[in-house]
Amino acid sequence: MRGAAAEGLSPAAIGAKPEKPNVLCHVGGTDEPGLVLIHHMDVVPAKAQEWSVPPFSAEVRDGFLYGRGTLDTKGLGVAHWCAALRAAKAGILRRKLFLVANRTRRSAEARARNISSGTCRSRSARRAG
Repeated sequence: MRGAAAEGLSPAAIGAKPEKPNVLCHVGGTDEPGLVLIHHMDVVPAKAQEWSVPPFSAEVRDGFLYGRGTLDTKGLGVAHWCAALRAAKAGILRRKLFLVANRTRRSAEARARNISSGTCRSRSARRAG
């Protein structure tokens, strides 16, 4: 998170588990409602006996990629970070851009509701150093 701060974002680790935090960054704009880019970072465990291929093999079969996470949104998270960093460097945002990286999909949904309703308070956040 130090890298995010060095690039102009304001990162904070939020959550009850310091070893698996949710990360909230914002850049630019005013206190008016802004745009929230949100994604989750977890990978749910897979039981090999429930799969027709080894779940972590990334096996290609008939032109399709099979395996755990092949249809997940990790690439979306990378796109969000790139967009936030570019916005920070450009310095042209009229409203705040929030980047939220949650440890689980369920926490991502709840955090989006809290941010959009204004109930996500900074006093509950630990500043990244």
